[in-house]
Amino acid sequence: MRFRDIKIAEANKGSNIVRYNTELAMLTAFSGGSNLKNIPDEALVNPKATKVEMKKVAKYFDQKKFDQWMTISNTYKEKILSHSGKLPQQYDWVGGSNIGPVADLVFKDHPASGISVKDESGITLANLTPKALGLEPLKGKDVFQSYADKEFKKFKIRVFNLMMDEAEASPGQLIHPRPSGKERSMMYDNNSKKFIIKHDGGVLNLDRNEVIRTSPKNAKWQRVFGDWYQLNFQKYKDIMRPLVSKISRSFQEIMGNALSDSDTLKKLLQFEEQPYYYATPKKLYYVPSAKEAGDLELKGVNYANPDGTSQLFKAKIGNVNSDDGAVIDIYIRFANGLFATNSTARVQSIKNPELIAWDLI
Repeated sequence: MRFRDIKIAEANKGSNIVRYNTELAMLTAFSGGSNLKNIPDEALVNPKATKVEMKKVAKYFDQKKFDQWMTISNTYKEKILSHSGKLPQQYDWVGGSNIGPVADLVFKDHPASGISVKDESGITLANLTPKALGLEPLKGKDVFQSYADKEFKKFKIRVFNLMMDEAEASPGQLIHPRPSGKERSMMYDNNSKKFIIKHDGGVLNLDRNEVIRTSPKNAKWQRVFGDWYQLNFQKYKDIMRPLVSKISRSFQEIMGNALSDSDTLKKLLQFEEQPYYYATPKKLYYVPSAKEAGDLELKGVNYANPDGTSQLFKAKIGNVNSDDGAVIDIYIRFANGLFATNSTARVQSIKNPELIAWDLI
């Protein structure tokens, strides 16, 4: 779990509870403490700054999660000592500053840069822009729209009309597509013949023509339509099919060309100049340096026909001298809401990481 890959927000309290308790338990265990109050100052690179960061996130403390990761961390501490022959004398934790290397727990004066922590059993590597995969969206446009303008607009307008039809059929009744997003709703007012759209930034009163006219460019107020479509995806999945059919073919080819270089693949897979450790609740990996990883090549990219609005591609990557390889999932998705913002990319779920030189400790 990388700091720069996770937004710190009250609305995401659950993620913050997981994030801070896993990382701080790791810091506590490795520095020789038994709880957050008795971490030795001499074991910290910058005790004052670290403790300031700890106070900022104190509201997210969860004893159960912390204790779980204290047990895991003490086990991994012994494994790393056995693997590398020594442990650092000092550690650093960057907290919410969104800077630093891959590692969440940073080692000082050690061959490895530190430990990247992931609470779930799967492996998540990076959140990216589509550009990192060779996809070049036009200025001000979503990557889907850039490569399939006609299909994207048709799909979007169809979704907008379907939701407005539902609202118009029940005047005065609020539609809340997501219970957790109470700030996002729509209601049809029979008197004004307008749709009252409540969004994160305020309220809009628009008639149907005004909604459709402003639809080509994604905007925050449009998220209510995206939430509604995701809620009703199984019922209306066919209306997205023409868009998916077009972009899946072109994206597959473009990504295949963009990921043909070994150095590009290493950046995608987050190999760095220094090796580091990657920790999940059940497994601890040693991730070698980019140099140690050798020459990598893309064995192939295939569209995976996902059953949802996120588009999934599977890429097989391995050493140039082998036909085998690890398989990663590449998602092109609307991480911050369908129709609200432009889509992003995410690399996760590595299968057989040993085939790209990861070492299971």
